[in-house]
Amino acid sequence: MATFIEHLTETSPYKVIPKHHQLAAQQIERVASGEVNNLMLLMPVQHGKSFVFSDRLPSYILGRNPLLHVLLTAYGNPLVQRAVVANRNTMRGEYWQGTYGWPVGEKDTQNALLLDVPGQDGRFSLIGAPLNGSIAGHTVDLALVDDICRNEKDAMSPTVRATISENFFSVISPRSKKIILVTTPWHLSDLAMENLRIARTNKAARQWTLVVLAATNEEGKDSYIEDTRTGERQYLEAYEALWPEVHPRAELDEIRATMRDRKWQALYMCRPSVGANCLFPRDKWGTMGNASPVLVNWAWDFASGKANANNDYTVGCCVALMNNGRYAVLDVFRGKPDFPMMKQLIFQKWCETYERYKLYPQVFIEDASAGQQMLQEINYANMVSPSMLQPIPVLPTHNKEMRAEAIASAQNNKQVDIPADAPWKEDFIRELEEFPLSEHDDCVDAYTWAQAGFVRGEGFFKPLDGAVGQMTIDDPRHPFAVLEDALLDQEYNDQFGEMQL
Repeated sequence: MATFIEHLTETSPYKVIPKHHQLAAQQIERVASGEVNNLMLLMPVQHGKSFVFSDRLPSYILGRNPLLHVLLTAYGNPLVQRAVVANRNTMRGEYWQGTYGWPVGEKDTQNALLLDVPGQDGRFSLIGAPLNGSIAGHTVDLALVDDICRNEKDAMSPTVRATISENFFSVISPRSKKIILVTTPWHLSDLAMENLRIARTNKAARQWTLVVLAATNEEGKDSYIEDTRTGERQYLEAYEALWPEVHPRAELDEIRATMRDRKWQALYMCRPSVGANCLFPRDKWGTMGNASPVLVNWAWDFASGKANANNDYTVGCCVALMNNGRYAVLDVFRGKPDFPMMKQLIFQKWCETYERYKLYPQVFIEDASAGQQMLQEINYANMVSPSMLQPIPVLPTHNKEMRAEAIASAQNNKQVDIPADAPWKEDFIRELEEFPLSEHDDCVDAYTWAQAGFVRGEGFFKPLDGAVGQMTIDDPRHPFAVLEDALLDQEYNDQFGEMQL
């Protein structure tokens, strides 16, 4: 029996099958053989998605087993009709008939065809319908979803996204044994991203083999194969251009320089944003200059405490108020240490910050889950041997968006800087840019608490030393209360030199 790569080779106009099409063919073979049930492939625009999937995959699947039923759906009827015609022509062609030999029946339309073979139940072998059209009643062995949005206007429309999502989850998914979804992701709440969030958060839901093929992959981190059930990722080897024969690197660089970064990230790097609803826009971050910190906050968001790949990350974020009146994210830790190592990290980062800036950092920890245990551990350690590290408990909340919105104005007004060469910079910016629809939100939590230490009080922090009520910004124990003294000290040091004690 022919493989899908052989099928592509025989039906493709290309003399040599591009490497990314070969990789896609390998993953399709896993679906055809029954190794995996659901495949999602994210690719840049103009990289041959429909050519591989819509125009050639159904004829391969039905060649292997003519009794199967395949649904082909996409954003619009013209694309669906073109793909059905392309498959019909392939199946009536010399190669397909010589390889498989199944006769194509006369009972067909522009959007459907039927193989005239013994055992056929009379239902169409291949049925095509637009995503927002009438699909009810077509129970299928494989649903092929190709390109879920026509253009940016549709992708950014909540109404269009809701219609597509409703049709998929209420009609297509329940009637499909297997699903292959291939698209360019435009928005973090589109159909592809929604399926990934459901799969990652609920292992009882439909799980996916995810293949992300970015236009460029210089560091070997942007293109990968992920199993949503285990969370494991296989990163692909670094490359300068995904399809250099058609889209060489120089062309990609020109495209990137010409279009807005948000569009480049979505359409070519397969990293969509939340559009106009972005709480922390990428272009609002500043670049840290020569200013010095006068007040420093560390905030920590802890995972469950078990050091394994399936947990969320433990994140520490250090934000400073600078002597130029701006804020700066000085450092970010992101990893999966076990609980004893977490406590060591808090003290280690506190000491490193003090040694570097000669400032006593405030430390914020959420009073919930592993954070609650950490607060108890540190408080007990301070009872045995007092230290300068006195963590401030953060009130737990279920509404992370509202809390993030409360401190977002500083970043939105371009008042927050980041070191230009920080190794954590891109991952940090990306997570905040994609919030609240990102895979993880640990950096968002830690940054929110650290920033809130300068501008918020009520509703964020618990009181210390057994005091009653919530800590407010007027409380002398609140970190903002020492700001005036810190600025006066800095002014004195600038004028007369640092005081020697």
